[in-house]
Amino acid sequence: MSFRNSIPLLTGLLLLIAGGIVHGRWSGRWTTTDLNGIAARVHNVPRQINDWICIEEGTVSDDELKLAELSSYCMRHYRHQRTGAIVTLLLMCGSTGPIAVHPPTACYVGQGYEQVGDLQLHRVAFEERGNPSRSGSDAAPTDSLMTAQFRKPGRGNSQKARIFWSWTADGHWSTPASPRIEFAGCPALFKLYVTQEAHDLLPLDGTTPPEEFLRELLPVIRQSVFQVESSAPDAVS
Repeated sequence: MSFRNSIPLLTGLLLLIAGGIVHGRWSGRWTTTDLNGIAARVHNVPRQINDWICIEEGTVSDDELKLAELSSYCMRHYRHQRTGAIVTLLLMCGSTGPIAVHPPTACYVGQGYEQVGDLQLHRVAFEERGNPSRSGSDAAPTDSLMTAQFRKPGRGNSQKARIFWSWTADGHWSTPASPRIEFAGCPALFKLYVTQEAHDLLPLDGTTPPEEFLRELLPVIRQSVFQVESSAPDAVS
C-alpha cells in the first residue's frame, strides 16, 4: 500500500482515536480519581440542619439506580420543627456523563407526570469564604437551580410537586444549558433534587418551604461534602 493510499486510513484512525478521547473526557472514563470515594461524601450531609430534621431515609429503586448509573446517593425527608413542612432531599453522585442527563423534565415525565408552567431559574446567594459581608448583596455570587412544577393526573386530587435541581463538581451549583459539555472532564459530578409534594401548586415567593430549605442546605453541603478536610457534624444549628 502506497503512502498516498494510506492517508484516508490514517485519517479515519485519527478521527476514531480523537472521538474516543472526547467521549472518554465527557464520560469521565479516562480519569483515575477514586470515584467511589468522592461519591460517598453525599452521606456527610447532616441529618439536622438548623430547624430541619431528617424524619426518614428514602431509597431509589434498582431500575432508577441502574438507569442513572449512580455511584452513591443520599435521599432523606426533612421536616421543619416549627412549621411541620416536609421536603425531600436527593443528592446523587457518579460519572459525569450519566449524571449530566435525566433531569426531572425527562424522568418525571417518564413516570406519568406532566410539567405545569415554564421552567424558572432560582438563585440562592452564598457567602464567599472569608468575605461574609457580601452575602445577600447584589454583588454576591449565587448558586443557581432550575425549578418547575409537575402534576400527575389521576382520580380525585392529582399529585403535585415542585422540584428544584442543579449540578456541581466543586460545591457551587449551576444549571448550564448542556451540563454534559460544561462539566466534561470532571472526575465526578453531583446532582441535587429538592422536592415538596403539595395539594396545590406552589408559586415562588421566597418563603415556600423548599426555598427556605435550600438557603440553609447549600452552605451545609459546601462545608460537609466539599470541605472534606474537616469532619462532617451530625447537626448544624
